[in-house]
Amino acid sequence: MLFFLLVAGFFSGLATLFATTVPLPGQTLPHTQTALTKPAITAYMQDKSGATKKPSVSFAEIITKPTVLGDQTVATPSTKKVNLTEKLEKSHYTISLFGDSMIDTLGRDLPHLTKILQERFPETQFTLINHGTGATNVETGFAHLTNSYDYLGETRPGVLEQNPDLLVIESFAYNHWDNTQSDLDRQWTTLAKIVGLVKTRNPDTKIILATAIAPYCPTYTDGSANLPEPRKFIQCETVKAYLQNTVRFAESENYPLANAYAASLQGNEGNPKYVNSGDHIHPSDAGKELFSKLLVEKIEKML
Repeated sequence: MLFFLLVAGFFSGLATLFATTVPLPGQTLPHTQTALTKPAITAYMQDKSGATKKPSVSFAEIITKPTVLGDQTVATPSTKKVNLTEKLEKSHYTISLFGDSMIDTLGRDLPHLTKILQERFPETQFTLINHGTGATNVETGFAHLTNSYDYLGETRPGVLEQNPDLLVIESFAYNHWDNTQSDLDRQWTTLAKIVGLVKTRNPDTKIILATAIAPYCPTYTDGSANLPEPRKFIQCETVKAYLQNTVRFAESENYPLANAYAASLQGNEGNPKYVNSGDHIHPSDAGKELFSKLLVEKIEKML
């Protein structure tokens, strides 16, 4: 009797396995999403001579999924209360934020970031440096790493001259070139040059990449540049393309990413509550708060 029960159980298991792997007529198996893996594209990074090589394969050929925006669930700020305090290894840290006007307009003293850091780490002192410069693309920003520069009547030292413990590199997506693959590759390559230079000149400086909030295309630039409607949407979609490109760069090269772009999306469009209602470009107070919270979540894992 036991023998017959064992045999029956064996054939029952085979039937179950077959049912889970072979679709019935008219039934399709669920598609499994393939995770983005780190592509072998080291040609984007600086070689030993310091020269930057053009990638041997187009980035469009490496990434086949057209709208990878990062994991919006992961990018959303944690629900844990910021008044839960922690003690860091050092008593003082210098953190520099580096980007275009999307960083500059966070405020000279970065008040939103300062407040959250003070609440989270009350026993630690932070020197926060805003190296955001308006109307600056990523190639011009690269020069600011090692050279002093003038901005709004002030001469600033090179970013790396101040030896930050942590450098936040934003996408410069709002000061973009054309929405072409060659120009997106140009942004990708320059981000790689920036990271490579930081690692060479300041090997102890830790790096976080960041994306600014998503633009809201229906009102993009209203009250500031006032772009006409056809051009408004073209420029807005180009900003999104450069933000997405930065997400892909960070994920591909396995760098920490504070992804305010993904966290500020409603579907495929930016959430207007995160956008300044005066110029319809830069972050509102809610946008600054969102960016700062996401950044602190990455900072506490790095320090």
